[in-house]
Amino acid sequence: MTTQRLALLGGAPEFAQRVPIARPDAFPVEPVLAELRTTLASGQLTNGPRVEAFEAAVRARLRVPEAVALQSCSAGLMLGLRALRVEGEVVLPSFTFCATGHAVLWNGLRPRFVDIDPATLLPTPDAVAQAITPRTGALLLVHTFGVPCHPRAMAEVAEDAELVVAAEGGLATTQDAEAARALRTGRNYGNTPTYDPEFAGLSARMSELHAILGQHSLARLDDALRHRAEVAALFRKALGDLPGLAFPSLPKGAQSTHKDLAVLVDPARFGTDRGTLARALAADGVETRPYFDPPLHAQRVFRGVAHAPLPGTELAAQRVLCLPGHGHVDASSALRIAGLVRAVHEHAAELREGAA
Repeated sequence: MTTQRLALLGGAPEFAQRVPIARPDAFPVEPVLAELRTTLASGQLTNGPRVEAFEAAVRARLRVPEAVALQSCSAGLMLGLRALRVEGEVVLPSFTFCATGHAVLWNGLRPRFVDIDPATLLPTPDAVAQAITPRTGALLLVHTFGVPCHPRAMAEVAEDAELVVAAEGGLATTQDAEAARALRTGRNYGNTPTYDPEFAGLSARMSELHAILGQHSLARLDDALRHRAEVAALFRKALGDLPGLAFPSLPKGAQSTHKDLAVLVDPARFGTDRGTLARALAADGVETRPYFDPPLHAQRVFRGVAHAPLPGTELAAQRVLCLPGHGHVDASSALRIAGLVRAVHEHAAELREGAA
C-alpha cells in the first residue's frame, strides 16, 4: 500500500495516469477486425447472422429459451414494458440509474418507488409486496452493482399478485415466446412485413458490428468475472477493518458480477464525508462515482410522483461511492487505491482543516 502523502495535502499524485471508473475489458483485436471486415463487405449491418449468432450464444450461456439483442439497456426497458402491454403503476427502486424510471414514464406509466435495504442496496421482497396495489401492472427490478435482486422471491411476489417482472437489459431474456416476438417487432419500429406497425416501437436493433463485439466479450466472460471478483476480494481484505467504510452485503446464496465496486462511507466514523474521499482520490488520479445521487424520487423529472418515505434510499444516496474495479485494475493498482482510501481516513482531521 502507498506510504505517500495524499496529493490533496501536498504530496505527488499516486497515479500519473488517471485510473478511470470504467473501461471496457480487452479482447484480441485481430479476430474482431477480421469479422468486421467480412460483415462490412457483406453490406448487411443490421438484421443479419451476427446478431442471430450472438442471441443463440446468450441463450446457451444462460440456458433460456429466448434472448433478444437490443441497441441499449434503455431500449430494452422501454420496449420490454411495451411488449408486455403493462398498464397502471410500476414498482421500482428509486436507488437506480435514471433510465430505469425513464422507461416507465416513456410508456405513460406511473412509477411507484420502493425503498431499499441500506445493507444490500436492494429492495426486499417484503417491501415490494407491500408496495403493490390494485393499480400495479409490473415490478421493474434492478440487480444493483451486479448483485441479484432476490429473483426467485420476487418472482413469487409477482406470481401471487398476477404481475409481470421486467429486468434491465440491452439483452432481454424471457421464458415467453410471445414476449420475445413482441420485443423483436418493437426493436424494428413495431413494423410488420406489410408496413402496418403492430405498435409504436423504436429503431432499437443491435448492429452486426456490436453483435461481433458482444460475442467476443461473451467468450471471455468467465475470465472477466473472475478478475473482477479477485479485485473486489482484494479491496474487501485491505479495507474490511476500516472504521466507517462498509461494502454492500450479499443476500444469502447470491453471487455478484461486481459490475461496480461500491463502498458506503459513514462520515461520523470514517472521519470525513464521501465528497472529501472522492476529491482526495481524484487528486491522486483515481476516478470515482457517487451512484445513485440524487435518487430518482429527488430528480426533477419525477418531482410530481408521490412516494412513501424512503430512508434507506436516501442514506445510500448520501454514502455510496463506486471505486474502479474493472478488468484494467490489477492487484497492484487495487492495493494502491485501497492505500489511498486508508490514508484519507488516517488524515481526516487534516483534510477537514484544509476544507475549512
